[in-house]
Amino acid sequence: MLKYSKNHQLWLFSYCLGKESMWKDIW
Repeated sequence: MLKYSKNHQLWLFSYCLGKESMWKDIW
């Protein structure tokens, strides 16, 4: 993954879309 500060917005965006499970697998 890239720097957290750079993907913070992307993470929040995906989280709002209900894809938090996908991000948990990536992190």
